[in-house]
Amino acid sequence: MPNTILYTQHTSLMMVVINHFRQFLFKNNSFSFNIVTKFISCLKVKIILFLSLKPLKGTFVLVT
Repeated sequence: MPNTILYTQHTSLMMVVINHFRQFLFKNNSFSFNIVTKFISCLKVKIILFLSLKPLKGTFVLVT
């Protein structure tokens, strides 16, 4: 399953980027931090829904 490996690597990379982005915003403004967190969680759901349409059952469990 090359798709699964690729997706898990992409997810961990995304989480690193998101964490850096959150830390940066949290230092500057907690209000924008809340908005970004909501936006990211919304994005994450969309990504999960998009990828769950593909046959990636093992990865889908890993993300949730």
